[in-house]
Amino acid sequence: YNKDETRILTWSHDGTARLWDVADGSSIGQPMNHGRPISGAVFNKAETRILTWNGFTNTESTARLWDALDGTPIGQPMKHDDRIYGAVFNNDETRILTWSVDSTARLWDATDGSPIGQPMVHDDTIENAVFNNDETRILTWSDDDTSRLWDATNGLPIGKPMIGGGA
Repeated sequence: YNKDETRILTWSHDGTARLWDVADGSSIGQPMNHGRPISGAVFNKAETRILTWNGFTNTESTARLWDALDGTPIGQPMKHDDRIYGAVFNNDETRILTWSVDSTARLWDATDGSPIGQPMVHDDTIENAVFNNDETRILTWSDDDTSRLWDATNGLPIGKPMIGGGA
């Protein structure tokens, strides 16, 4: 649902995300054709953009940004070499953080999908990633049994990997 519960955002294995009118169940705008099965989608805070990502195929995966009013794509696809496990906007919605089975987390410019800084690399699948409260750091945790801190402006590591402890 959107905030006022007048629209529903759905996504599908058929590679499309759609908006629906809650009152009558009609489709709003054109389908957002991601091109591959979509595993997740979220509105931005203003509900003017939609972020989708693909996490079902074992090949190159993408996150995409869409105009929530008419379903047109915004910027270029944000690419990983394998399934994307998740994606989030930062608080001011200028950046997008994605993480993947390809052992990387990546930052992207939310206006055009261009990469910011270098990929943040683990030795195995990254299970999740979050910004800290002031968004200067990113925490990732991985199947390589480590958690890592990264500089959120350039993707460089901060300190040594934290080993064990349920990572």
